[in-house]
Amino acid sequence: ISNWVICVKIMLRIVMTRLIFLVHVSYCWRTNTKLEYRAHVDGGALNHWELARSLEEGEIAKSGTTIWLDVQVANARKDEQLKLNANGFELLEHAPTKLTTSDFYDAEFVTEKYYQETEEILKERFGAVGAFVYSHAVRNAEQVGSGASEAPIQSYGLAPHVDVATHEAREIIAGMTPYAEAKAGRSLQNCRVIYVNAWRNIDQIAPVSKFPLALLDATTVSAPDDFCLFRLETSLYGIDQYRLLPSSQHQWYYYPNMTYDELLVFKQYDTDLAAPARFCFHSAFEPQNADAPNQQGIECPSSTADQSPIRQSIEVRTLLYFEEEG
Repeated sequence: ISNWVICVKIMLRIVMTRLIFLVHVSYCWRTNTKLEYRAHVDGGALNHWELARSLEEGEIAKSGTTIWLDVQVANARKDEQLKLNANGFELLEHAPTKLTTSDFYDAEFVTEKYYQETEEILKERFGAVGAFVYSHAVRNAEQVGSGASEAPIQSYGLAPHVDVATHEAREIIAGMTPYAEAKAGRSLQNCRVIYVNAWRNIDQIAPVSKFPLALLDATTVSAPDDFCLFRLETSLYGIDQYRLLPSSQHQWYYYPNMTYDELLVFKQYDTDLAAPARFCFHSAFEPQNADAPNQQGIECPSSTADQSPIRQSIEVRTLLYFEEEG
């Protein structure tokens, strides 16, 4: 009995400590950080590229220059109006998973179980007539390169970007839609398609504190003025992305302390040309202390403190299909 009492006391202490921290952070209005933008260059901003693989003869490692800018990242939990279609991202607060932390490190299990689970959540929440997950990435800075060869564990993306340029997104949709149709049991050819990432903290115990995800409100981006075409080459693939040029209009947000039961959904591409938001620039970042005590007089803690657990997360790349109106 005494051991049972001790265990209960320990668990209560852990729960109370976590609740106090979450309440504390919920009062923080913003945090500061530095983000890596691409620099404006003479002759335009195209042809920035980077090789994340062994160089071939005659190749150079990088083209273009970068600039680190101080930015404020607002607490998105303070603004319930931020939505996928309007701003490019949305948090689903009650989207539990049946998988355990260890399950997420089994690529085959994720493909067999989590893909279907995520598709069902997204169809229900957004009213899609079809959903198809075609790939995923698990991120953990302490285990980079481990895991299955076709889905090695990755580190964090520390520069604002959109995963795929428009032509890449269209090719993905064209290639994956036949598989989505087979799964849906119907034609999806005339549907609006939204390509999203569904991002989850996979630590069952600790909320995300190190390297959370910053999201740029798409309504504060001017296209194509703020866009920079960027070629990423790795040992597994090459792809064109968008990187970001500086603008004083950019408004960044993040969701402090994301838990295991939350799902962050953000756009990579939308076939609807009239959509208010068709993409979402995003980046992992290192939060710093708030610029000043907020209205409650509380200073936000730094979330990259050494005692904070390492971030463990998964993103699944999903195509959502919607009936065209009219």
